Amino acid sequence: MAVIVVGERERGHGVDVLPDQLVNVFDRGGQARVPLLAGFNSGEIRSLTPLAPPVPASAAVYESTIRERYGDLADAFLKLYPSDNLKESIFATTRDALYGWTAERLVRKQAALGVPSGFAWPRRVTMMAPIRPDATSLDWFTRE
Repeated sequence: MAVIVVGERERGHGVDVLPDQLVNVFDRGGQARVPLLAGFNSGEIRSLTPLAPPVPASAAVYESTIRERYGDLADAFLKLYPSDNLKESIFATTRDALYGWTAERLVRKQAALGVPSGFAWPRRVTMMAPIRPDATSLDWFTRE
C-alpha cells in the first residue's frame, strides 16, 4: 500500500492512501480523471546510486556492450548516453529507465482516457507538449 501525504495535519489536511502501487492503479484505470503532468529531474538517481550498474572499465567496453545489446539502435543510444563520461551516462541511463519509463507510462495511460496529460523530460525542457489520446509517440519541445 502506498501512502501519499497531501497536506499538513495541523492545517486540517489529511493523508490519502492508495490501494496499490501507482502504476498498477493506472493499469487498472483506477486513477482520477484529472490532468496529469509527470516527469523527473536530471539528478533523480543521485540519491539511489546503488541502483545503477557498475561503471564499465573503459569507453571501449561500454561501447562494445551497447552495440551488442542495442544493435541498430546503438548509435542513437550512444548519442544520448555517450562514452566520454561513463559515470554520468550510467547514471542517466538508469535514471531514464527507472523514472522516465514510469512517468511516461502514467502519462500515456491518462492520455488514453482523453484527459490532458504531459511529460516533462529532464534535458533542457522549458516547454512540454500535451499528449493527445490518439498520439502514437511522445512529442518533445526543447530549447537548446
